[in-house]
Amino acid sequence: MRKDVHNKLKKYTREEKFLLNKSELARRFSCDSRTIDRYLKINSGELEPKKSSRIYKSLIDNYKSIIIEKVDNYGATAMAIYKFIFKKGYKGKYSTVAGFINKHKCFEIQKATIRFETTP
Repeated sequence: MRKDVHNKLKKYTREEKFLLNKSELARRFSCDSRTIDRYLKINSGELEPKKSSRIYKSLIDNYKSIIIEKVDNYGATAMAIYKFIFKKGYKGKYSTVAGFINKHKCFEIQKATIRFETTP
């Protein structure tokens, strides 16, 4: 789904959409007129937006449990974990491992932070 076309069409009022034909809107948004037709039908409720059925696989999926264990239990660095799983057969890059570890640490910090109110 093209978010730019969807958002731009939302800005137009109902009257403006009917005054301009689909070809003119397509030229303004640099897309096909059938795309405009589809988004107009989605906005009016005639069509449901398509859901992506693609299943995303990552090279790191098979090693996530090892990485989480090393980070949580031993406090290992990203480079140490990368070298460890590289010996186990990991074919990906260091930046993928470091990014996953960073996201995991941020999520764990958010889970551990408890907010409470105190009286003045």
